Amino acid sequence: MKKKLLDCLGKLKGNSVCGRLAIISVIVIIVALYCFNFIDTEEQITLTSIGSGLIAIIGLYFFYKRLKNQDIQRVDDRFHSAINLLGSSETSARTGAVYVLHELALEEDKYRQQIVQILCSHVRSKTSETEYQKTHKERPSNEIQTTLNLLFKEEKCGLYTQDFAKVSGFPKADLSHAYLVKADFRYTQCQGAYFWGAQCQRASFRGAQCQEANFFDAQCQGAYFWGAQCQGAYFSKAQYQEANFSEAQYQEAGF
Repeated sequence: MKKKLLDCLGKLKGNSVCGRLAIISVIVIIVALYCFNFIDTEEQITLTSIGSGLIAIIGLYFFYKRLKNQDIQRVDDRFHSAINLLGSSETSARTGAVYVLHELALEEDKYRQQIVQILCSHVRSKTSETEYQKTHKERPSNEIQTTLNLLFKEEKCGLYTQDFAKVSGFPKADLSHAYLVKADFRYTQCQGAYFWGAQCQRASFRGAQCQEANFFDAQCQGAYFWGAQCQGAYFSKAQYQEANFSEAQYQEAGF
């Protein structure tokens, strides 16, 4: 049996990677056939049987590769379709795009960092519109509050509550200069988030995790930080008249 096997492998040998892979595949096939009693004698080991098995393995490999490529294409299509919808004039379409991007970021790491930056940019861009600020003086739109929830709230599977967001180098949330009047950040995880120059009047950060968040030059009049964790947060030049910091933890915070 040994001589027969060596004769067969001698005809398949080569210095290329494909040649070496072919030899390994042949060995695997023979061992499998022998273990499962598909071959019982030396005479049954032939180049034909080996070749058939090798062709089957190669076929399975290319089938798997084709499926993988199709999965990658589907991910790309979902991402680009959602980005296009995010620019829609229809509120429902934009909100739907936010949900798609959120789900995609949870499932795939390919676009994950890009998605959190896109969603933050969407909040900044949309809330900077004059018409938006006129219409939403009392509370954020459903679209914007939904986006904030999907970024920061744990019960909404917020992206910044996930383990991958705690890895060094993951982009911090950037809501600089966003219009966040009366926004709901209760019990959110906003560690290290940038609120530079943001309008956070009467926003609620009750019980939020705001460690090392940056509120430089932010408008926080009447904001509610009851029970918030603000250790190391930066409030230099922020306006926080009538803000409520009862029970808040703000050791080493910069005021």
